[in-house]
Amino acid sequence: MTLLKCLSGLDAANGGDYRYPGVGRWTRHLDPLRLEACAYGYHLAENAQVLSWLSDTIYEAEACPEHVLQDDGDKLVTCRVRLTRRLSWDDQIARLFAADVAESALLGERARGREPDERSWAAVEAGLLGPLLGPLLGTLLGTLLGTLLGTLLGIVSPPTCTTSRSRKSPRSMASRCRRDQTRPFIDQTRRLPGRNRHSDLRRSVAATPPRALPE
Repeated sequence: MTLLKCLSGLDAANGGDYRYPGVGRWTRHLDPLRLEACAYGYHLAENAQVLSWLSDTIYEAEACPEHVLQDDGDKLVTCRVRLTRRLSWDDQIARLFAADVAESALLGERARGREPDERSWAAVEAGLLGPLLGPLLGTLLGTLLGTLLGTLLGIVSPPTCTTSRSRKSPRSMASRCRRDQTRPFIDQTRRLPGRNRHSDLRRSVAATPPRALPE
């Protein structure tokens, strides 16, 4: 079972003002007999439950091994938590992950004989290429400006322009890059029961940090 925790750095992100002690360190041990969801205790999410509560930072976490986790339906409650590993997660990965989920949903509709509107595919294409083209255009612009400045100052000679055609489409390149960047997070959310992964994703609700926490 993979447990996840969404935070803003090390601070609570979905309610409360508790600050976690950092990776590898246990939080204060609360009274296991008083645990109550959204009132007293530390909340964790199992796999796809985290999707409804995504924040700046995502950690893999460990619950108290001495007491049984309380299942509140959409989250788990425990008396102490230890963050074990920070996952790769930023704005670009989030956009690529959203595009991946949307594309999978469209492919599911097509497999059921319901061809999605072309505008839906166009939206996915924009979601895939946008995060990838931004850094690329920035790099190209910097290279061109550097070359122009060097030429004007007599530092370098103008480069010889060469062209080549690639057989790989922008979509295939974007998809490959998207899979490489989002795989660590997607691997967690794909461990879902049932046959329809996407309906589970939409219904998932992640853990909320406790509102009544120790100082």
